[in-house]
Amino acid sequence: MASDFDSKVTRGRDRQWAAVWLSFAALLTMLGLATAVSSQTFGPTQTIDMHFRAPQDFGAGDIDGNGAPDIVGAAYTDDALAWWENRLGAGQAWLRHNVVLGFDGATQAITADLDGDHDLDAVGAAYLAGEVAWWENTLGNGTAWTKHPVAGQLHRPIGLAAGDLDGDDDIDLVAASDVSDEIRAWLNTGSGASPWAEVPVASGFNGATGVAVADIDGDGDQDIAGIAFWAAVIAWWENAGGDGLTWVQHPVGFIGNGAEVVPFDIDSDGDLDLVSGADETSIAWFENLDGHGGAWTRHTVQLHFPRAFGITAGDADLDGDGDVFSAYGFGYQAIAWWENLDGGGRTWTWRPWVGNLIGARAVDLADLDGDGDLDCFGGGSSADFEIGLAWWENLTPPAVTADEIANHLLGRVTPHPASLDVNADRVVDAADLVAVEK
Repeated sequence: MASDFDSKVTRGRDRQWAAVWLSFAALLTMLGLATAVSSQTFGPTQTIDMHFRAPQDFGAGDIDGNGAPDIVGAAYTDDALAWWENRLGAGQAWLRHNVVLGFDGATQAITADLDGDHDLDAVGAAYLAGEVAWWENTLGNGTAWTKHPVAGQLHRPIGLAAGDLDGDDDIDLVAASDVSDEIRAWLNTGSGASPWAEVPVASGFNGATGVAVADIDGDGDQDIAGIAFWAAVIAWWENAGGDGLTWVQHPVGFIGNGAEVVPFDIDSDGDLDLVSGADETSIAWFENLDGHGGAWTRHTVQLHFPRAFGITAGDADLDGDGDVFSAYGFGYQAIAWWENLDGGGRTWTWRPWVGNLIGARAVDLADLDGDGDLDCFGGGSSADFEIGLAWWENLTPPAVTADEIANHLLGRVTPHPASLDVNADRVVDAADLVAVEK
């Protein structure tokens, strides 16, 4: 899975706010303000596009600049990159726009502002064409696109990610090839239309498939994580000089024949862990023990879950920790998720299916209906039946808001205080409820 760079930043901010309020879940339940997070479910399948053949990747981002997340995707059989306009901002009306057709064997699609003009452009990888390219969102609303090459000849590119690798405040690109067994980076030397500076990251990484950009060692610059299908390993590359020119490989662990790796703070300890699924074995996460990527421990999420092609992570139930989602294209033909019960990633519960999806291949999360929680979307297809793209509404009850806390305080404190900051910590929050109870 490749996801959009900017939407993940926004999503992370949403998770941080959710964590602040829900860390007081027990107290709020006692006071009658909390909602039943354990009742979290997803709604029925809502089809977006039934004719996007063999989708390989989806991501989310506000392509038309209206404040609502849209969806971008790549379809291998259709040789297409496309985006779906979230027309009303609530996920109820969608309109497909093609970014490009004839992109031979399209496998990856992400969004990022490559030219620094404050709108989201589209980036894609074409497996059969051996090409990585980006399309400028010319008018800023997704109605006109101008192609710019990045890499003309990367043999069989299959993984793609974006991030500021050289610390110059623009977005660079990373791609992996499972045939040439390599990972390469391209540094954005100007507006995205300028020549890109190609930098080798890894070679001999047998069956390199998935890549991700994140600050693995917590030193303030962006590193690269990768997974090798045939070598059955995960590794990460330290951005040694912080300028994207020198990369030092560090091992993480074994995963079986994995296809994707996702950075996420599963145990809520302030550093990034790595999540992955294996083609024939299991779903697991790797704990970043020292916070600097120097020591890792593998934890199993689910054994005997073959063909976990798509993997993503996010706080689906708004309890402040990371849950795991997978597109399962073999056997169950569905998208499933696992709840992080203890918040530390040691105890997991396989929740009911998000939804049935024939040939499920790709999955991601975004707040498609604007209600403050993460919805699920994904795609799949087979020779007999096809739903190219669908989404499932997250029905988690809304989290407690600051207004609700303020109203509750006004009802419990008599006479009403001059300030709702009862404990005088300069913040009106759930801690003030504790002060009221004392």
